[in-house]
Amino acid sequence: MIMHPQARTTPLIRREIVALVQAGEAVAAVARRFKISRPTVYKWLARFAQAGESGLRDRRPVAIRFPTRVRKAVERQIDRLRRTRRLLGWQIAEALSMARSTVIKVLKRLNIARLRDLEPARFTQRYEYRRPGELVHIDIKKIARFERVGHRIHGDRTKCSRHVGYDVIFVAVDDASRRTETRVYTREDATSAADFLRRLAILYV
Repeated sequence: MIMHPQARTTPLIRREIVALVQAGEAVAAVARRFKISRPTVYKWLARFAQAGESGLRDRRPVAIRFPTRVRKAVERQIDRLRRTRRLLGWQIAEALSMARSTVIKVLKRLNIARLRDLEPARFTQRYEYRRPGELVHIDIKKIARFERVGHRIHGDRTKCSRHVGYDVIFVAVDDASRRTETRVYTREDATSAADFLRRLAILYV
């Protein structure tokens, strides 16, 4: 059981409070003993009388009533204007003579704060090849070489590796099996590409 973050007593102590008062001890004396107010003692007495042991347990710290909350009838009006006429928040506020901020809160509570929330969910069917090798995605990534620690470590951009070149990484991902193959080349040219394709062909033949 989760205790209320500001609770001064536990269910066990509350039961002791009730027992002491039922045994004839004065409410004021019980309040002084446990360093709580007399209204608190009366509160636990009333809850025990109403619900027994379960009344001494913590309740969720959420208000039962929300006096400032918009009435359900008004919420339905906002919902109807949003769905049937697709009005914006400020337009609904003007139509109903309400504060724009209140309308926005209601729209968020109804999960229609954005117009696209009114659209039905799109069904997306992913294309997928059944057999490995039918479709292979290939990409190339160039990564700069370096001969010494770079500026990201020592902070001095004048001390960097120059004219060192790049490593070229060929990457292939098979659509069906999601198998990934990579190979590093020194050059990004037709010879490197042909070699990579030959190796892939051997894998899927």
